[in-house]
Amino acid sequence: MSGNLHIMEVIKKLLTDHTESQQADLLVQVTGILAFLAADDTARKEIRNSRLIVRMLISFLAGEMNVVQDPIPRKMMETLATEALVLLTTHFKEKIVLSTVSESNVQAILAETMVEDMENIVHVLSDESADHRIGVGKLLQNLRAYQGAEYTELFKIIDKALPKVCLGPRFYTLRLKL
Repeated sequence: MSGNLHIMEVIKKLLTDHTESQQADLLVQVTGILAFLAADDTARKEIRNSRLIVRMLISFLAGEMNVVQDPIPRKMMETLATEALVLLTTHFKEKIVLSTVSESNVQAILAETMVEDMENIVHVLSDESADHRIGVGKLLQNLRAYQGAEYTELFKIIDKALPKVCLGPRFYTLRLKL
């Protein structure tokens, strides 16, 4: 399924071309599809190569997309975006999750992340449900594992937030679940 470039083109179209009446359900469904596809190697490459898709996932997680006003679909979309981004930054080999990160995917995500986005993402660590915080914590750990020097401002924000991830009351659960 992921080898079909047409799927990614349809997803891009759905992310940008929709009516107000269908936007909440449609965006949640598209984000869920992206989270599902992010576990497939070929689809991961296609997602990484689409600046639009990466940017939209970051915007959904950072809470910058005000197109979904209803809090229930909005939270679901943010959670699915987190899941997709975590899967994109996690390295897989033959369907087995490795302890390393996917540097090319991490770099693609960092390249599309603005300082304000990162501040909003880090803010999730103090506001959201425990499961969502765990996902965001894993994403921040994966992003921070990148060794490039070109994202210093983003890394400063992540570095300030990582003690919340490591020292929070759910640290042991975080380590076990991830």
